[in-house]
Amino acid sequence: MNCAPDVSLVVATFNRSRELESLLESLLLQTFKNFEVIIIDQSEDDLTKTVVEVYKGQLRLLYHHNPERGLSKARNIGISLSQGRILAFPDDDCVYYPDTIEKAIEAFNRNPRAAIILGRICDCRGNNLIRPWPRKEVRLTQYNFYWLYSSVTIFSSLRSLFDESLGLGTKFGSNEDADYIYRHLRSYLCLYTPSVRIFHSPLSTKEMPETKAFLYGLGFGAFCCKNWDLPIALLYCTSLLYHSLNLLKAGVRLNVEEARKFKAALWGRLLGLFQYASTKK
Repeated sequence: MNCAPDVSLVVATFNRSRELESLLESLLLQTFKNFEVIIIDQSEDDLTKTVVEVYKGQLRLLYHHNPERGLSKARNIGISLSQGRILAFPDDDCVYYPDTIEKAIEAFNRNPRAAIILGRICDCRGNNLIRPWPRKEVRLTQYNFYWLYSSVTIFSSLRSLFDESLGLGTKFGSNEDADYIYRHLRSYLCLYTPSVRIFHSPLSTKEMPETKAFLYGLGFGAFCCKNWDLPIALLYCTSLLYHSLNLLKAGVRLNVEEARKFKAALWGRLLGLFQYASTKK
């Protein structure tokens, strides 16, 4: 009889069988072996299931098909099926480095009081991607967490669920991960540590399609409305100022495409705040 895994990787996926294959290949190379992979498949075809079958003899895999869309919903199903004492939520298009899980375990061992460990996204040379991740360990607070997190780098010892009204597949299509972390900051020790490395292709607001920038903005506004307090109010105002200034710069440069994206991101943030508030009346 197999012993319970130390780590459960919950992977929600939708029509990305090729990307998922790259993730599974990287998991074969992990230096830490006692983990399980739970695939929650929301795809419209059987390609993902076919890929999973190939790796079932090589990895400890659990496959579950759930046709109802929603990233948070899929993760919550995965959490309910998991057996590990530590949970992680890699995207289906990210890649783990060989020591990713090992370094996460080491971070928990160094910090036995920690409930959540966050890592950084970087390339094969250790260069930061997406954000200027710090090179030293940092305790998360209500004021710094937003600049130190990504859902793909979360390792959590908590059994908490994601808010299913937030995230891809819902009206408010992002920031379910920010909400997950923020809800726990007051009660638990949460740490960022640079030794936990994950690769994920960078995507900035400038590179986002206009519709995606708007959807992410809606999610950000909803997250801020749900968790409104002084730190979140400051974060919200900072975000509005950032996107307003970039919209102005794009207008001055007559860059219509870029201006439309920043306008969509800004408008989404405004609408998200008020529309989420209206759902709670």
